[in-house]
Formats: sequence, structure tokens, C-alpha cells
Amino acid sequence: MKSDAADTRFSSMNRRAAAISSSVWAFAVIVILIFMVSGCTSLQKSENSIRIPMSGKVLDSAGNAVEGAQVSIAGIPEVKACTTDEEGKYMLTDIPLGQHQVLVQKAGFQAIARGISLDGDKPVLDENFTVYTHISDLFLVKFDDRTAQAVWRSVSPTSSYLEFGPNATPSVSVTAASVGLRHALFMNDLVKSVLYTYRVKFDGASYSDDRTFKLDDTAFPPAPYLRSPLAVGHDSIKIGWTRENDDEFVSYRVYRSVTDPASGAGEELAIIEDRDVTTFTDQGLTPLSTYYYRVVTLFRNNLATAGNQLQITTEDIPNDPPHAVELKYPLEKTDSSFTLTWSRNEDSDFESYRIHYSKSTGVNLGSPLGTKVTTSSTTQAFVKGLEKDTTYYFKVFVFDTGGLSAESNEIFGTTDSSNFSPFSVTLYKAEFITTNSCTLRWSKALDSDFYSYRLYRDTGPSVTEDDFMVTEILDADKVTYLDVGLTEGINYFYKVFVVDSGSKTSGSNEIGVTILNNNPNVPLLSVTQADSSSVTLQWTRSDEVDFDHYSLYRSQSLDVPATTANLIQLVPDSGTLTFHDTNDGAGLSSNRTYYYRLVVFDLGGAGSSSDVTPATTIDSTSFSGTVDRDLIITPGNSPLRVTGDVTVTGGAVLQILGGVTVEFSAVSDSVGSGDPIRSEIIVKGGIFNRGGLIARGSQGLPVRFVSSGGSLSAPGDWGGIRIESGSYDCYFDYVVIQSATTGIRNQSNRIEVSRTMVTGCSSHGLDNLGGNPYVYSSSFTFNGGAGIHVSGGNPRILSCNITDNTDRAIYGGGGIIGATGGAQGVFIARNNSSTAVDTTGQTGTLPLGIEDGVMDTDSDALVTPIQIDNVDVIYALVYDPVSGADPSSSN
Repeated sequence: MKSDAADTRFSSMNRRAAAISSSVWAFAVIVILIFMVSGCTSLQKSENSIRIPMSGKVLDSAGNAVEGAQVSIAGIPEVKACTTDEEGKYMLTDIPLGQHQVLVQKAGFQAIARGISLDGDKPVLDENFTVYTHISDLFLVKFDDRTAQAVWRSVSPTSSYLEFGPNATPSVSVTAASVGLRHALFMNDLVKSVLYTYRVKFDGASYSDDRTFKLDDTAFPPAPYLRSPLAVGHDSIKIGWTRENDDEFVSYRVYRSVTDPASGAGEELAIIEDRDVTTFTDQGLTPLSTYYYRVVTLFRNNLATAGNQLQITTEDIPNDPPHAVELKYPLEKTDSSFTLTWSRNEDSDFESYRIHYSKSTGVNLGSPLGTKVTTSSTTQAFVKGLEKDTTYYFKVFVFDTGGLSAESNEIFGTTDSSNFSPFSVTLYKAEFITTNSCTLRWSKALDSDFYSYRLYRDTGPSVTEDDFMVTEILDADKVTYLDVGLTEGINYFYKVFVVDSGSKTSGSNEIGVTILNNNPNVPLLSVTQADSSSVTLQWTRSDEVDFDHYSLYRSQSLDVPATTANLIQLVPDSGTLTFHDTNDGAGLSSNRTYYYRLVVFDLGGAGSSSDVTPATTIDSTSFSGTVDRDLIITPGNSPLRVTGDVTVTGGAVLQILGGVTVEFSAVSDSVGSGDPIRSEIIVKGGIFNRGGLIARGSQGLPVRFVSSGGSLSAPGDWGGIRIESGSYDCYFDYVVIQSATTGIRNQSNRIEVSRTMVTGCSSHGLDNLGGNPYVYSSSFTFNGGAGIHVSGGNPRILSCNITDNTDRAIYGGGGIIGATGGAQGVFIARNNSSTAVDTTGQTGTLPLGIEDGVMDTDSDALVTPIQIDNVDVIYALVYDPVSGADPSSSN
């Protein structure tokens, strides 16, 4: 519009100024044009001078902050790129109005390009970005002193490359592309003493983070050694390897290849995270095929070492000969025939039984054929046409449809004449009875035609020659036998038969023997998981040779009687070590504590019981409300997320076992008293002299009361633990309380705090409003108020460490640490108030350490060595060796 107005004015002047010289008008036109251009430039400059900042966060797919991501505006170099901080935050400034593209880049993540529009309506633009990883499970495998392999998995099928090189130059060598979800690329011809850097490159210019290694680095795990195959079949192979003992162990990786790889491992078959599992069975293989196996051990540092390669060939599909049968005594005979009896053959390809005989030992298929039986269920045959008073030897040969055969044992007998049966012997009482053996002894046979003793055994009375023959003894003078391999607790029955040279037999008297029985080893029962309607249990395996079964019992009473009414599962397999209790699919009642007992029984009926193990059916992801019956929170409920106030009332006792972590969310208070916005545990006054909170851990397995914020936790994230007047049975032993508003607020006489750490609270560690708590061997550190604040009651404080609190160590009104209470053996240092202890009402001298900020016995003359040592004791008792987290490190 300015340009049109100027043209109009210019035409008007031309009409009115015809008499003016052309040079003058030319000058006027130039001046007017200068003003027009100046006006347009000024307007454009005003619009471009508006600049808007943009801020936000960069998070990963799990919602965690991504530190070190670069955020920039494409095509505008004057807008300086920035890098996210440890909370994932970024800030870009001086962004001009208009349409722009924001770039977010971070090694190991997919780059983001997002369009934005700045129109000046908002003074600050908030934009959050979510980035996704390219890969997972990236680690390095050492094969030898010249070869290594990088292994990783892609989030989606994609092309990727491996770049590596000496020192800090990973792009010196680039491998060919690897396409798919799993990748394994090699670095060859390496020098073991040289430091190499490697990284993974994806489509475009996106990279993983750089990693370094040296092949002679001792950080690589020892190479696992594959032994000779444990078992080889026609369709399966079982391999075994050496166990890795280092605590840095992460997993074994089992690989197989169908061709001999020059280097590398092949297809990944299994990831085994239990260091004690050192065998693997590969199934579904092809008969008469060769396979190559290798096992890799991976450490926590993402370094792995490949073991030796093992070449194994599967067997052919077997065509085994038939199973042999047992030809049995006694023989039914006449002067010209024998009736033979044998055990049945159960083979599916059975063809026939063939009975051969001879007058001399060593019967074979070339001996005369007595008879042929073609039905497998027929196990008796008649051989006739024999000579009287003649000894014959017999065997049964089993044939299958493939023409293979198997021969039975050989027996003999003499056709009838005037021969009499032998004299029987006397079997004496068994001697030297153990848990798996006994010694039998009998009188000597008197017959001159003695042939053998045959000892028979059964687990029931009335032993005959059809029962199991333990042994046959051909020496008439050998009248003892040690029977081994017996099962403890079982009753056995024995009889000795004397056999003469004419195959006639006579049986002895029968005796019974009970093998000694030891109780099975006591099993260990534990809860692995519990939700609002079910419980999962596991137990240690019984190694008893006479194992019979496990019986699992459940009750809502602590004693758990081993009765039929309480039996919920009978497990006959010793290798079955878990049970998921759903009350036969109906579901367990929620918010109940159940008690379990496992009894292992042997064949002799002896049993050994586990300890009673509690399990509580609660929703561990959202716990709040009233606890009006006794509950026990076990490690199977951990971590327990508290999403509102938990109020213990009605004489109920809430017990929390060692190893449990209780995480509190900052949500609306469900009771309306105490902390109005933060969740807390409230213990109301008990009834019938009971009702309270018992949190009792153990060394290395404390009970933890923490914020759900994890590494982002801050003081005051949750309300704390409030114990009201009249409560009973409140005990804290091996406990960590962290990031609360006030750790413990107490009004009860029945509270004891021992070996407990209260740290990182926004107010006091312990706020005693009344009652006489007993506090010893505990630590109150890094709290926003006093370590211990006392406004009533007479607490007794012994051998505690109270340091680094914003206010005084012990602080409160009159009569607080005198009379029945007191403070002894307390170490105090680095508290920010100038007064270490408010001694109002104190009747004696407090034996306190000098507040010089140094925990040592030289300068702290009033502190005994045991007080100083107690600092390390407390930290050792509550330090968690599993997570490696120092409870005070976040403050």
C-alpha cells in the first residue's frame, strides 16, 4: 500500500510541475524513493527482531531422562545448539518467528526431526521429545589374540555397519552391511596390545556410543571350556562346560553352526543367566549330521570370551536288537520233557521266541530247536522227546521283524529218575543293617549233589522262586552274602533255595528285614511372588535316593498343621520345585496373610518339614487403605508401591520382613489427617495390648521405606511413619527410611529403633511428640530438621551417630533427655546449628563427641572408640550388597 500511494503522489507532482526543469524533478523522485525504501526496511526489521525461546525435555521410551542429547534448529546457524543436562532438560534461545525444523541427536538413538511453528502467541514454546534406541545387548567377544566380534540386536530389521580402528579412530575399518534383527560382525588381524575403538553405524549417519578394548586386557572373562559331549543321540546333543566363578558374570551364550566357521560362533541357541547351569541339550537335530558348538561367557563390562569349538555328529536312527528275556527256575519236568517259563518281551517289532537246547553248556542258535512261539504274550512252552535222567541246557532267543535276536540266560535241568529234593538250609536273622544294605547268613547245605544256593528277595512276604533272584552262589562253603543298593526304610523278605545237580530245589525259612531309615534333609521354602489372588512358591530339591513326594500345606494360622484339610498339593516328582497357588483356580482372598509348610517324605514314610513361610495376597502395585487384620509383607510382595495412606488399626499388626522395599508415591492423602498431600503409614492405638508396626530386616537385607522416584527422589517425597499414642509392638530393626517429610513421628511408649538409618528427610529424622522410645545403634543424617527432635516424652538414645543435619543433632523442650531417658555414647558432628544439643532439663553431663566435623578418636577426646566404630557398624548393617546403593549417597 505504501508503494501505491507513492506512485499517486508522484503522478500528481508531474502534472503540476510541467514548468520545472527535468533535473529538479529527477532529484525529487530520488528523494521520495529513498524514503519509500527506508520505510519498508524499517517494517521488516521490526518483524524479524521478535525472538522466542524454546525449552523442554528429551526422554527415552521408558520415560527416563536422556543426558547429552544435542538439540538444534536446522538451517539457522545463529541459533546456538544446546545439550541436555542430567534431567534431560534443554533450552534454545533467540529463535525467530516462522516455520522451523528441530533436530534431536544422540549416539545410540534414532535421530528426530520435528517441524514447529512460532507465531509469537506464546512467550516460551515447550516441546518434549522421545528418542528410541537403535540397538540393545551390544557386547564384544574375544576369540583369540587377533580376532574379536561385536554382537548386538536391532530394535527393528535394519542395515548396520561396524566401524573400528586403533586408538580413538573407529572409522579406519568398516565392515560390510549386516541386515536383520541380530548382528555379529568381526574385527580380524588385530594386535592384542593395541587399544581399539569401535562403534555401530546405522542407516544414515547415526552411531552408537564409542567403546574401547584391548585383547590382552584382563577384564575379559576366562574362556569356558567345552568338554566331550555328555550325550549324543540321533536327534539331540547334550554339551557341558566349565563353570564361571567371577561375580562379574552375566550369562553364558550357547552357539551352534552347521558348517565349520573359520571364526565366529554361529546361531545363538540359548542365553543362560544362572552360573550353575553348565549343560545344554540341543534337540530337533538331523541324524548323521555334523554340528559345531561354542560357548561364550559375558561379564557386566560387556566383554565376553569365546571358548573352544566342539565338533559333534549325531547318530543314525537306531535299529537296536530286541530286549532279552529271563528264563526262570524251577523247571517242571518229566522223564522226557521240560516246561519252560520266561519273562515277556514288550518290543513293538517282536517276531518270535525260539527255544534251543543242548546236553552241554553254551546253547546257541546252532543247537537243536525245541519249539517256536510267535505270540509275545505267550511266555511258557513245552519241550519234549528228551532222554530220561539226562541233563539239558536251555536258552530262549527273541527275534524281531528285522531279523535281529537276543539270547536269554542259560538254565539247565535233569529229566526225572529216582532223584530226591535236597535238604533245606536255615536262614538266620539279618546282620549289619544300614540305610542301604544288610548281611544274610545261612547254614551249610548237606547234599553231596549240591549245585548252588539261590537267594531270592521281595518287598512282600511268601517269597518264591518267581521273585527277584539276588544272587546264585556255586560254592557250598560260602554261606554269607552282603545285599547292597537297598532303599532305606523299606521292608524286605528273603529266602534261600538249595539247588542240586538234578535241578531239584528246596527253600529255607523266610526272614524279614527293615532297612534303616534317616529323615530326609530339611527343605527350604520361599515365596517368589504374590499378588492379590495368588502366591508362587519355590523350594530346594530333595536329593534323597528314597524320595517319595513333597506335600505342600496352607493355613491361615501360624502353626500350619500337616493335616489333610490343609494339604493343597502333593508333588511326586523331586525335580518339580515350584507351585502357583490359586486356590484351585478360585483365587485366594485378597489382603490376607497365608502360612505355608512343605514336607518332604521318603519311601519309608519319614518326613522333614520346612519352616513356616508367610505370604500375603496384596496388589503390590497399589497398596493403601486400612489394615485391620494382621498382615506380613514378604519379599514376594517387594517392591510394594504405597499410593495412599496406610492406616494400621483395630489391634492389627503390620509386619514387614527383611529384603522388602516399600515405595511411597506422592498422592492425595486418603485419611485426611497428618500430611495432607503425601502418602504415609499411620499406626493407630492398639486394643487388647496389641496392634502396631514391626519392620525387621537383617544384615544386608534391610527393610527400606523410600520414595518411588528412584534416582530422582528428593526429601519430602512422602509423609513418613506416624505412631499414635496407645500403639503397641512398634519395632524398627535393620531399617532404612529415606526421602520422607519426617522419618518417624512418635507418641507411643512401645517403640524401639535399632540399627536403623533415617536420612534425606525434609524435616526431622525422629520427631518424638510423647512416649519413651528406645533408640540405639542407629544413624540420623542429612535431614532438613534436627536429627532427633523431642517435644515430649523421655527418649533413651544410646550409641547413635547424628551428623550432617540442617538443625541440631538433638533438639527439644524441657525434661526431654533427663529423668528416665537420656543420651549416652552419641557421636555428633557437622550439624549446621551452632548448638549441638538442647540440654534443657538434662540432669547430668552428656558424653558427646566434640563437634569438629572429624570422626576420629584423637581429637574427639570425649568419644570412646566403640562410639567411633559404631559409624561403620551402622553403615555395614544397612548397606545393600545387591543394589550397591549407599542410603546416604543421594543426600
